[in-house]
Amino acid sequence: MALPTQQAVQPPSPSVIGATYGMISRFHIQSSDVIDEELKITVSDERLGRVEWNQVRALAETEIIEVLTHVPSNRVSWTTHKPTKGWYIRLRSPVLPPGASIPLTPLT
Repeated sequence: MALPTQQAVQPPSPSVIGATYGMISRFHIQSSDVIDEELKITVSDERLGRVEWNQVRALAETEIIEVLTHVPSNRVSWTTHKPTKGWYIRLRSPVLPPGASIPLTPLT
């Protein structure tokens, strides 16, 4: 009795994966110059050729504020607040009640 030989398993092609699991999306990420005071990151859908998300980082007097916006609906999804000194992170969303945030604290 002959032993079966091992064959290299080839991953399925993207067209097979897309047909099996639905359309696979690819995104293009672009960032502004880090030296700029305001950092801007854009995420574009390659298939649609449009910007889907923007993230802008701005420096306030005591905080670094990052705003994530869904571009097609022009809705702010999240804002992240971090201090310029010390450590804390607060997440805010328009879905939460006014003034509410999710505080993240370090593990000790």
